[in-house]
Amino acid sequence: MKLLSKYEFLKAVPNSLIQTISGIFSQNSYEVHSLLKIFVAFACTLSSTARLIEKVFNKAQLSGFICPLISFDRNHIHLNICIYLIYNTSVRAHSTQTCAAPGAAQIHDIKIKTEVFNMRFIDMHLHTTASDGSCTPSEVCQLAIDRNLAAIAITDHDTVDGVADAITYADNWNSTLPPIQNSDSTNCSGFSDSSDHHIEVVPGIEMSAIYNGVEIHILGFYMDYKNPELISRLAAIKQARYDRNEQMCERFRADGIDMTMEKLQHGNPDTVVTRAHFARILIAEGVCRDMNQAFKKYLGKKCKYYIPTPDIPAADAIRLIRTYGKAAFIAHPLIYGFGYKQIEDMLEELKPYGLSGLEVYHSSNNAYESGRLREIARKHGLLISGGSDFHGAAKPDISVGTGRGGLRITEAVFQDIKKAVTV
Repeated sequence: MKLLSKYEFLKAVPNSLIQTISGIFSQNSYEVHSLLKIFVAFACTLSSTARLIEKVFNKAQLSGFICPLISFDRNHIHLNICIYLIYNTSVRAHSTQTCAAPGAAQIHDIKIKTEVFNMRFIDMHLHTTASDGSCTPSEVCQLAIDRNLAAIAITDHDTVDGVADAITYADNWNSTLPPIQNSDSTNCSGFSDSSDHHIEVVPGIEMSAIYNGVEIHILGFYMDYKNPELISRLAAIKQARYDRNEQMCERFRADGIDMTMEKLQHGNPDTVVTRAHFARILIAEGVCRDMNQAFKKYLGKKCKYYIPTPDIPAADAIRLIRTYGKAAFIAHPLIYGFGYKQIEDMLEELKPYGLSGLEVYHSSNNAYESGRLREIARKHGLLISGGSDFHGAAKPDISVGTGRGGLRITEAVFQDIKKAVTV
């Protein structure tokens, strides 16, 4: 049995093939490199063992980049590979390769064709008035519908109170649409086309936790949001947060700033109050001119009025999410001040507790940072996710689905998560 090395593969495959693939995906140079790495990595493993080939390509399918159709006849192995560009998915490429009979290391009869495939997008990190967002769950859902997103996750801080309203709103919207048409059976993608306007709402949560003395956030997806035990445990966390917020109010009042829980809750006693709520009061009453000043002068971790939230170890938060949900992801890992090595160490330390993935795409990331995080997630065998971290008026420069304008998270990311939690 002979495996093709990378050098042998590049010699065997015509330059025209590499150039064609590069040309197809030239709209995003970083993704071209990722695509070629994947293509080379999996094409190099062609061998006389059909089972090995199938295993390798099935593994590739989990990435969302490659969806293979494998068939056999007496003398040949036929690989029909559907390659998707994850970040800029306006084009789909089909590469049909016929490998010689087992025992020979030959690649020939390579064909390429392209066709337009307008993949839809998602947003797996959204906040509502159930925590510190300014839009109701229904309003957030409508914003996602207006942008024709395929799926969203409602991920309020330490609560699932906004999930039911969003799901009901989405269900009502979906009921007005024609039935979903089956996707093209020849590509096995499972992705919806842009002509489809149905939306799926994932019940989620964003939990605050402590890792090595640093507050981090952990996203939970597919939470059992009606479970009485989960609701009770979150209520205990909410009460501890309430007590902390009341203590912060006392510090403000001691210095003549009239801060009360009634003002912070703004008529909604079920609201999960965060520092963003304090900032809004400080701005509304003329104490601060904007959110940046409020956090820098009054609410930052080294400020006089700041009191940390009650500690929940990251491992415990992940356990809670996995007990009452199906997937736990580290949210926006770069905002904690960690280097990439520290992020990798954190992932390895938390994986045994049930960590499922990493939020790779986020409004605060640039393309390079998202690329590095994507590589790290794959290196550690983790799923990837992404979202805008939309809060409405609290973060007016961030929009549902597009973040600060350049965020695009394709449905392929969502489908990978969905497949993983339904296995």
